[in-house]
Amino acid sequence: MEPTTEQPDEPTIFPEEEFSMEGYDKHIRNARIILYVLAGLTFLSIYSLVPFDENPIKIFIAIFIAVFGGIFIALALWSKKKPYNAILTALILFVSMEVLAAVAQPSSLWQGWLLKVAVIVLLALGLRNAKESQDMMETFGKKK
Repeated sequence: MEPTTEQPDEPTIFPEEEFSMEGYDKHIRNARIILYVLAGLTFLSIYSLVPFDENPIKIFIAIFIAVFGGIFIALALWSKKKPYNAILTALILFVSMEVLAAVAQPSSLWQGWLLKVAVIVLLALGLRNAKESQDMMETFGKKK
């Protein structure tokens, strides 16, 4: 009989039933939904450029917008595996986009300000809970 090289899971003083992510999943899920909404709104803004009329600037802007929409979808999908990293990246990207838009056209800062504040708040809540969730998983030896 050969000795096994598998090591049993390390025992913990906390039963498996007490390890619950119940309070954290709601905000992370809301942040993921916001990422999908941002992607949809980003793609929707392409229609403001139609018709393209073979204008290279409009085509470039449409491609630029489509790339950002794709990034938000990718971040939403990634948030299922690594919620903290995905939400942090999304928050940085969103704020950067808004700062760039405000520099290019200062009046854009006040356009849709309520939606912008809501997006930032929901992403920040999701980020906080994703960090706490990640810390708990590392503490309890769980890998997501």
